[in-house]
Amino acid sequence: MMLSAPTAVAFAVSGGTPTDVREWITVDFAGQPSPYRRGFAVMTESLTPSGRGEELARHARALILQELRRHQRQPADAALARAFAVANSVVFEEGRFPGGIGQQYLIGATAIVFEGHQATIGHLPPGQLVLVQDGLVYAVPEIGSWLPHYAEPQDDAPTPEPLGYASWTAPVLVQTELREGDTLILCTAKIGEGLAELSARSGGDQMSGSGFHGRDPDKVMDVLREVVIERELPVAAAAVIGFPPAERGSGVETIGDVGRNAREQWRHGRAAIRQFLPVHPPRTAKPIVAAGAPAIEMNSGAGDQDDVARVPAAGWRKPEESIQERLIRLTERRSGDWRDTWRQPSELRQLGAPGAHGISRYRDSSLGAGRPSWKHTMPRLPFLRSPVFIVLCVVALLGMSALLYTERGRFLPSEDDYMAYVAEADRQLLLARDTSNGAILQDALDDAERALADAERAGAPEELLSPRQNEITLERDAIQQVVRLADVTRVGGLPAELQASRTRVIHTPGGIFLANGSLYRLRPESREMQLVLQSGSDVEGLQVGDLFGVAYDGETLVASDGQHVLFAGSAEGSAWQGMTLEEINQQGPWPPGPIAAFAENIYLLVPNYRNIYQFTLNPEEQSVGPIDWVLTGDRVTLNLAVDITVDANIYVLLEDGRVLTMHRGAQVASFDPPGFDPETEKPLAIVGGPMTGYLYVAVVDDQGDGRVIAVDREGGHMSQLELPAGFSTGESDVLSPFDDLQDIAVDEASGTLYLVNGDAVWTARYSLPPLPVPAGTPPATPPGAPVSRS
Repeated sequence: MMLSAPTAVAFAVSGGTPTDVREWITVDFAGQPSPYRRGFAVMTESLTPSGRGEELARHARALILQELRRHQRQPADAALARAFAVANSVVFEEGRFPGGIGQQYLIGATAIVFEGHQATIGHLPPGQLVLVQDGLVYAVPEIGSWLPHYAEPQDDAPTPEPLGYASWTAPVLVQTELREGDTLILCTAKIGEGLAELSARSGGDQMSGSGFHGRDPDKVMDVLREVVIERELPVAAAAVIGFPPAERGSGVETIGDVGRNAREQWRHGRAAIRQFLPVHPPRTAKPIVAAGAPAIEMNSGAGDQDDVARVPAAGWRKPEESIQERLIRLTERRSGDWRDTWRQPSELRQLGAPGAHGISRYRDSSLGAGRPSWKHTMPRLPFLRSPVFIVLCVVALLGMSALLYTERGRFLPSEDDYMAYVAEADRQLLLARDTSNGAILQDALDDAERALADAERAGAPEELLSPRQNEITLERDAIQQVVRLADVTRVGGLPAELQASRTRVIHTPGGIFLANGSLYRLRPESREMQLVLQSGSDVEGLQVGDLFGVAYDGETLVASDGQHVLFAGSAEGSAWQGMTLEEINQQGPWPPGPIAAFAENIYLLVPNYRNIYQFTLNPEEQSVGPIDWVLTGDRVTLNLAVDITVDANIYVLLEDGRVLTMHRGAQVASFDPPGFDPETEKPLAIVGGPMTGYLYVAVVDDQGDGRVIAVDREGGHMSQLELPAGFSTGESDVLSPFDDLQDIAVDEASGTLYLVNGDAVWTARYSLPPLPVPAGTPPATPPGAPVSRS
């Protein structure tokens, strides 16, 4: 059961006149939030009354939104913590080095990530978030905290501070489950203070669950406008996000909806009762008087305005009651006049723990102290976790299993009947051979597969099932353009330092070279792994660091550690020379990233800088400077780059699966690999085939299954290289070829694919159909650098 599409309204005033609310708040619902598509709401508020402070607040909001969009595959709490950390670093550095003037900028921020039925909230003061659920009102921070006599509860969580307060940040992170009728309010601190005073004056009526829950967001916004007008606020902003109540009906689409509906009705019933619990004021409370403590006025709760006593402003403690006193109090409560004793129950009585507001709260979320973790889980636990419910389910399951076992003869065919299922499978396979309609073909294969499954349950022997299952697999492969790999072989285990992620591999006539710390060579024919360049060794007076990349341009083998480029003039990796890589802006060693080589030039991809840098090799020189290879206007998406390969052009693989074609620093084309699913798959590497014109893109899915998509330079003529059907490593304690895949390489001359996974190098044979028109033949000149340099 999906939530109804959310509705959002917002307004803002500046200088007492309406203005664009996007200066303060951004609400982004790219369609209805679902488990595979997130929505966002971000608000920032500057504590520094200056134009630069407001500008930094807008920039911080844009950074938070950008980071949340970039890391949609991360858990929502981790994405929020990362986004706040990135924004805090920018604001803090602005305060440290503001052109020599020591001015600190402080920015409050609130961000919400919507995903399916879950909302994860991050908050740094100032600002106010109000959440109305199940007829109850929750707030971050507490609405009462704006009032002068609010007592801060004891809490061991880090105190949240605004962006820019320190080099690290510790946002309040909370999570809740959304339901139809829920309302969320984002507003600036002054509006939150006005809501607190309005609620105090009206006895909580304005902020009651019946007032805001399930209401039209425009009606809720009218209340916020009245607060702004009444308090004559010169600057304020607010947004209301509502999930409209669904139409009446069962609302049951899946089995999980049954439990969700039951929990919903239970929560609504409890909330309705809690709103009107009679609570008699304590009559025997005795003050603890501290010397010199100021006095405050306390009303006895009887409703008489004259019945006021002055007592010291100290802590109150209720003495222990005897059984007799408790019985007398209960009798008075049942027989007395309750008109003045009805009030909203305390947080402790409502939720079981003060300050939690009916939501799950993250603790210890400081990025300077480690990753955020759950410290405790507050109420609104699902009913399905009840021990009684689990026991009942287990008993019902056992009873159903026993019944099915005893009556199996009534609905399972005998072993003599499996030939009927085999005949049905043959009939469907014959239909699949004779039809050219794609839909009929798919249905026939599905029916044939179901018939074989029934035959197997009826006791059909393997020699009857195996040939027919193979025919179904071949038909499906033809439809999906799958090419099955052959002779899949594990040719060599990896040394310990190559078993870490992002080992890079390149194929040369002299063997397979792998870099990750040190540089190794594997000879597939002898399965011999040799150490070629060790981290810490010396090459022409240059100390080799941790190598992160290796490339080959047909004549020269190249490796880099970020400080040096090391190259050998043969495919065997002998007689190494070195050059120092010059820095830009004193940034230190170049960060690790994919490298490629072409015509005595190497190309280094640096996603953080949104650029590809060209270095020209010259054995006569001791150092080489970088050239900004990508034109400024074409760097927008390079922060999403994963890998590159080069021929006449440079092909850039992005996180979302797209492949950009770059020529002389400009993007000239792009395409999405056919069959790639960005929701369930992740691209890892791209390799160019110099002989055939194919590009090879390695992808893996959420279950660890992988494949290689082969396409031409324009993204057409797709083939999928996959493991043989039913491939298994048996009882060997080794990883399957695509498990923890790190990189791939191809040898088109012999039709060999090399897969580097988490513990070994695998080889496999493949054969692809030739492309109709040769594509991507490298020219005699390398891809040039742009005329202008940034």
